Amino acid sequence: MEKSVDKSITEVFGFLLVDPSVGKIIGSSPEVAQFFGFNGNIDLKGRLLLELFHKPPKELENALQKIARGANVSTEIECSFECPTTSKEIRLTLVLTTLKTKDRPLVLILITDRYVESKCAKLYQTLSLIIQETWKDYELREDKILLRIAETLFTHAGFLTVVIGKVDNETQTFLPLIVRTKEPSNTLELLKGLKIKLDNAKANLISTACHTGKVVIEDLTKDPTSIESEKLLKTPGVTKSVAIPIHADKNTKYIVLIYDSIEDNFNYIRKPFFNDLQAILSMIFKNIAAYSEKKLIKNLYNLMHETVFSGLRCNNRDHFLKLFTELCYKHLEPVMTALFRIETNRLKYVHCVAQDQKEHQLIKRIAENLQKYTVDTLPQTLSTTQAIRNQKLCFKKTAKTGEKIKELPETPEIKELIKCNALLLSYGVKSCGAIPLLENGKPIGVLLLFSRNEEFFTPEVQNLLQLLINEIDFILTTMENQKLNKALLYALDHGFDFVAIMDKDFRFIYTNKPLLQTFEYNPEEVLGKHHSIFSSKIYDRKFTQNFYQTLTSGKIFKDYMIYRKKDGSLIRTYMTIVPYKERNEIKYYVAIGKDISKDKQFVEETTKFLLTDPITGLSSLTFFKRQLEDALKELNSNSDKPLGILVIIDPANFSLINNVYGFERGNAVLKMIGERIKSSLYSRDLIGKMESDAFAVFLRGISNLEAGILIIERILAKLNKPFILKHVSHPIHIVFRAGASIYPICATNAGKLMDLARSALMEAKKKKTNFVFYSQDITRRAQITLKVNSNIVEGIKNKEFTLYYQPIVDSKGTIKGAECLVRWIKGDNIISPGEFIPFIHGTHTLLKLEEFLAELFVRKLKKFKEIINSTQFLLSFNVSPESFTRSNIDAIILNSLSADAQLGKICNIEFTEESFLKAEEKVTNFVTQIRSFGAKITIDDFGTGYSALSYLTKLPIDVLKIDISFVRELMTNKKAYDIVEFIIQLCKKTGIVTIAEGIEDNKQLQTLKNLGCELFQGYLFYKPMPEREFIDLLSKKLSIKPVNCTF
Repeated sequence: MEKSVDKSITEVFGFLLVDPSVGKIIGSSPEVAQFFGFNGNIDLKGRLLLELFHKPPKELENALQKIARGANVSTEIECSFECPTTSKEIRLTLVLTTLKTKDRPLVLILITDRYVESKCAKLYQTLSLIIQETWKDYELREDKILLRIAETLFTHAGFLTVVIGKVDNETQTFLPLIVRTKEPSNTLELLKGLKIKLDNAKANLISTACHTGKVVIEDLTKDPTSIESEKLLKTPGVTKSVAIPIHADKNTKYIVLIYDSIEDNFNYIRKPFFNDLQAILSMIFKNIAAYSEKKLIKNLYNLMHETVFSGLRCNNRDHFLKLFTELCYKHLEPVMTALFRIETNRLKYVHCVAQDQKEHQLIKRIAENLQKYTVDTLPQTLSTTQAIRNQKLCFKKTAKTGEKIKELPETPEIKELIKCNALLLSYGVKSCGAIPLLENGKPIGVLLLFSRNEEFFTPEVQNLLQLLINEIDFILTTMENQKLNKALLYALDHGFDFVAIMDKDFRFIYTNKPLLQTFEYNPEEVLGKHHSIFSSKIYDRKFTQNFYQTLTSGKIFKDYMIYRKKDGSLIRTYMTIVPYKERNEIKYYVAIGKDISKDKQFVEETTKFLLTDPITGLSSLTFFKRQLEDALKELNSNSDKPLGILVIIDPANFSLINNVYGFERGNAVLKMIGERIKSSLYSRDLIGKMESDAFAVFLRGISNLEAGILIIERILAKLNKPFILKHVSHPIHIVFRAGASIYPICATNAGKLMDLARSALMEAKKKKTNFVFYSQDITRRAQITLKVNSNIVEGIKNKEFTLYYQPIVDSKGTIKGAECLVRWIKGDNIISPGEFIPFIHGTHTLLKLEEFLAELFVRKLKKFKEIINSTQFLLSFNVSPESFTRSNIDAIILNSLSADAQLGKICNIEFTEESFLKAEEKVTNFVTQIRSFGAKITIDDFGTGYSALSYLTKLPIDVLKIDISFVRELMTNKKAYDIVEFIIQLCKKTGIVTIAEGIEDNKQLQTLKNLGCELFQGYLFYKPMPEREFIDLLSKKLSIKPVNCTF
């Protein structure tokens, strides 16, 4: 059916701005958006240009390709378009013009009928020229850009009068900035002197435009509402005026006024041209604001970096402060910066950086006036005064400061300050900031920063400058302390065998060279470490408590001490440790000592006393503890994770033997007990003499609980045999009780294991039985653990473990992936991991299970790669800390990805903070390799454990998961809310995607959306589901083709 041609559009009615490299629309006039069937510019932005046409003109496609390749194209293309509102065919002419911008070429497309008149084309060429002149260089100041816009409208479009003014939103006033007119000089003076109040929305043309945000056109021949319009009527030929509000944010920032006498310019083109002009100018200033803020933040970070780096290299305070003044001028691009030092309670001018001599003279004039005041009597209205007194950044707008100064009592000094403030305004200074310079928390000076930007000190700029103030405080304080310490440190390095300074937490902040040489450490291995790095582990709890109580109470500690060198050998010293106080609070501990290892007799006596029991010759209690701690470390590093059993054996009523047979014979029996126990042990096991008459045994490397029980029974069987003593006519029978604790089931550190074994021993004495674990619960737990481990191993063989899938969605509810979760299918029962993982945590069985699941996961990756052809979809698999340190799970995953590179596109590996801290090197290598295949990395449970923020900079992390514990308390716990907000903002700044897990209601979801979280997971959306159900869900939600996913 032949379609009629719509003749209703007979003029230029809008524009499109296009990025030819991708063919996408980046801006448009509202009329064009509505014409093509969209609600407005926002809906049209980002869409492909060619998709607007049912049959895109080939000439248009070719022109875009040429411009993208760098060609300069200016052409007209005729085409037909079906209007979405009338369904009629419209004949259009697209006028294409190449715009050479700073970053890339753009295309301006004017949409008109085929008979566009030359005057219309001229005006729309003006739009093209404005974009060309302003878009190409965002680094220009706004006043320069405004001048270019006024000149273009005046000279190229040919309007009689163009006025561009600023809207002061605080005072609700319009103030002209630029005037271009062909009228007599009296008209020019009239326009420059305009100062129009905007508090009444209907009072005048300008006020109406400002309040409505829309273009307003007024016919001056009919009923002018503006006072300035009535005066302009006296100028022959001026019949029309237009007010065009320009938006840089939510408020109107500038207004462009146009006065003209050419009837066609207003009636023929009408509002569409001025609407287009408004849209383009608003777009320009929004982009300028965004570019300027981004550039300023980047410059601030560069300033911080250079300041800290310069501070580390510089050892002279005055030189550093001058350098900082110059760095501020270099990076922040102010009108000028000025440095003042506080000397004799007055501000002394030190240094200034400015563009020309007149600005230097102005700073000196300000300095001379400020020096008339003491720091205590400086006017409170000055930002300088408030910065020094409050010890934080203070900034003020120059115009406001002038008004406040005028309110002060009139004195010669105040009059001079008013003049200086007026000169600042004449130099284009719109705001002034005072940065206090602190040393050890006290102000020593101030840096003044004068900016052309009235809104320079945004909240983010304020925060960064405050951080900079703190950094300078640290640098200056450190610089001063180094002067005092230099002579002291030289003396310490040459006067003592050992000199060390520790902070209040007993961490080293200084060690002299002889100490490092003797203990065979490098400085970086010691500084920042706890002093226990040198501990010999031979002292008992009582000695350690006395050591800390003496020092923390402020008393001096002196004693003979045995320390351990890096190679494990012992060194004997005599140490004096002195607490150092500031303001009655301990800040440091200064330790000074002598090496007495060469005193042979002393060494032998102290070794024998501290390391062995004098009666049995077995390890003393303190030495046994040290041996036990070393054994536990060895067990922990063993990939097989064997058990260790600590047993305390006590001869019942041994005091009777001492009373009846005497202490000498009693000691002989103790020695015999020790020998019998030792003969029942393997060489790897430990034995020691405890306090009183008890003995301690540690069975290490036990494969299972039953094996340990057999050894304990063997020991008790030998001890229950009678003891034969010389000169005693009859054998002595002794009853023995034993209590035991198990590593790692009961505890993982030596002290706790011993406490639990003592408790078990007390229980054995109470029940009058030979042997007891520290509680029946542990006994039952051991039995259950053995049974569950056995069942899981069998379940792996029978392939009873499978993966369930819990979908992950974006803010619109679109499925973006899923987390793979293990389920144990035991007969008709589905067992969740919470019911069996705790029983195998830390065991070799867990590693076997995770390796099995990793192999299953990569098989699922291959299947889902065929199902979903999208790089936006990810399957997540969680790897435990134990697997990173003790299993081959990394090799399983990497081998699969290397065999099929496409798998990496949908693969996401999750691991916790603990994994990184336990195996930093292995995790780092794994992450680097897996990301080379295109896989993603997620940090799970962030903020719940160690929260080592440093790894966010060390690892290329893609996603960070907010733990369920924070999500659950989000609505009720302010601290949890603040932590989540911090995590999300941190991730946004570092380019990391955030995902919140465990979402259960809409309030949590909405709050997380408002905070900027991007992905979500929880029962509010979907529960974990089996594979078939998940595939069906994807086929519905993502329109994928259903497939048979049986493996």
